[in-house]
Amino acid sequence: MTLAEIRVYGGAPTLFINDQPYPPYAYYLPVPIKTYIEQFRDAGIHIFTWGWSDIISHSRDLCWIGPDTYDYTAFDKEVETFVNADKDCYIFPRLAVSPPRWWYDLHPDEMNVYDDGEKEGVSLASIIWRKEAGEALRRLIRHAIEGTHGDHFIGFQITGGVNEWFYWTRKLPDFSSPALISFRGWLRGKYQNDVEELRRRWGRRDIDFDTITIPTKEQRMSSDLGLFRDPNRNAAVADFYQFLSEITAEALLFFCKVVKGVTRDHIVGAFYGYLLNATGFPYYSQHWGHNALMKVLESPEIDFLCAPYQYHDRGPGGVDGLQAPVDMVKLYGKLWLTECDHFPHSWRHGLAKTLNETLDIHKRDFAHNLVRGVGLWWMDLWPEGGWYDNPEILRLISRLKKIGEASLKLDRSTKGDGVAVIIDAETPFHLKLGTELLKPLVFDQLIHELYRIGTRVDIYLHEALANPNMPEYKLYIFLNTFYLTQKERKVIRDRVQKDGKTAVWVFCPGFLSEDGFSTEAMRELTGMEIGFHEVRTFFEKATPLFITITDFEHPITSNLPVTTFGTSTNVGPIFYTLDPSVRVLGKLLVHQHWVTGEEWPGFCIKEASDWRSVFIAVPKIPVSILRNIARYAGVHIYSEDNDIVYANQYFLAIHSRKPGKKTIRLPGFTHVYDIMSETYVARDVNEFTVKIGKNETRLFFLGEKSILGL
Repeated sequence: MTLAEIRVYGGAPTLFINDQPYPPYAYYLPVPIKTYIEQFRDAGIHIFTWGWSDIISHSRDLCWIGPDTYDYTAFDKEVETFVNADKDCYIFPRLAVSPPRWWYDLHPDEMNVYDDGEKEGVSLASIIWRKEAGEALRRLIRHAIEGTHGDHFIGFQITGGVNEWFYWTRKLPDFSSPALISFRGWLRGKYQNDVEELRRRWGRRDIDFDTITIPTKEQRMSSDLGLFRDPNRNAAVADFYQFLSEITAEALLFFCKVVKGVTRDHIVGAFYGYLLNATGFPYYSQHWGHNALMKVLESPEIDFLCAPYQYHDRGPGGVDGLQAPVDMVKLYGKLWLTECDHFPHSWRHGLAKTLNETLDIHKRDFAHNLVRGVGLWWMDLWPEGGWYDNPEILRLISRLKKIGEASLKLDRSTKGDGVAVIIDAETPFHLKLGTELLKPLVFDQLIHELYRIGTRVDIYLHEALANPNMPEYKLYIFLNTFYLTQKERKVIRDRVQKDGKTAVWVFCPGFLSEDGFSTEAMRELTGMEIGFHEVRTFFEKATPLFITITDFEHPITSNLPVTTFGTSTNVGPIFYTLDPSVRVLGKLLVHQHWVTGEEWPGFCIKEASDWRSVFIAVPKIPVSILRNIARYAGVHIYSEDNDIVYANQYFLAIHSRKPGKKTIRLPGFTHVYDIMSETYVARDVNEFTVKIGKNETRLFFLGEKSILGL
């Protein structure tokens, strides 16, 4: 039997096959097509994955054709195709545990129910589904690894819900009986059967654990102060959102445990952790079910997580933005695999219009994963496939795989030499539904600004700050850490308020806690006195919010090309500093400001003896300001051209938006070797200039090429 496992090796979670480190690069296709498998085999790729998608649904049923009835004929034929095409192949199928259609006919009461009464999909709280689908999965795993070609299996990817472990969110879930029963039991656990505490936190005297109901659409759309609900007096909706995520993670881990119950010699993983992408869409941050990432990361039953990269601005000149905090996944010893599902120029929906643009996007996407020390699979799609049926693309993939394989012998640990972006998974629970705040705060901030800062950007949940293995950074940017408990605030203070570090706090850090709204909690974090103003107009409790720069003599603002920034979406309440000891760099521009003539400091800095605190009261901070803050904090900036830059101690990649000569500054003296052209660009330098074309990717090795061994 083939043994596959994930070990920390070279400072990063690494795939091991039969006790040897193995490059984590694979080819996905919905159904195996021998010709395409052979093409990847010849390119040096021997790991393959396949299975259910929105286009190909035949494998969705786990070979489960009726009650206690299974037919593995089609599955075995697919496995045979891989083995016949590549005798050295390793495979890990994508297995969907959502039940087949006949199952719904037998169990209509186990289905998810939307707010309008419509049913779709299985309730992820269904115990009957877990039991029966778990048995079908158990039988299929045993059949696979004990079959004729069992030695070719290295693991399994489990999908559920809407394929990528999304809860059903076409409307508002889940008003089913299984969800209600499970929610009531979950509440008993959270509140330790203390009904008085439940009533206090929910702000209702007429409920107990046996009478509570699923929060309505109206409740989910409501707020107490601006966009926020009070966690201390109006916790019903937040509790339900937390329950949705935890029940999703619980279901995912249940099926992973089923696999581990059959075999500990194979890896198992799933799509999960889409906290960054979800902020760009209404309902998703609260209803997708991906906010229990810590529960998943701390489980020994799962080995890898995965996701496609962002679908926004991913074309030529764009970014392969992360959907999940990948550095957090890496910190907790799980392998991350990116699904590279970029449409080629030859495809009707391709963003790349030429072969060269397709090649440069593949270089960009590979370089990002290489620099982070994670893996990927190249995805083919639709029944006919053929996205990679091009000799130039296949030659490039062969070259990229060799680079990745060579990198396994290098130190791939995260060094803390860039910017640490900190997010919170629970804050969305306390917001009314919508994207007014979270989209400009997280989604737009990362895609349009932070990724173009010119240095490495690492993304974590704030829980990482309590992990001793997290590297120390010079700069921490807290994007949406609004809900923090007293214990969590202390962890953050202990990590960042020392050693000359700089912290950037956006909008209202720590304003929400288990005790409700708190400006004192914000003061604990930022070291500044911060107040707030409730927005009250005829129609809204929120307003567009901007900052205008008023001080251009500080290093953060001295060379700015912008004077005003913020969001045109309605956000609220309005936060501003009251502290006379801060230096004010900018003031708020809001509708009520124009009416009353008040000026509220919204962009401020305070320098303590051993750390520096920057407060910015609006989302969507421009890249120029972020870069200046990073430089002020002592972070090394490689480039100031607003190109995409990926870097670690050995590799540096640049993906350009505009052509021209680019000056790259290095943190120390080294040789610069262009990996793709196999030439030295410069030797023993700490700065070099190269000419780069429009939408081009250049990948450099920093050091002697003999170290890489290519």
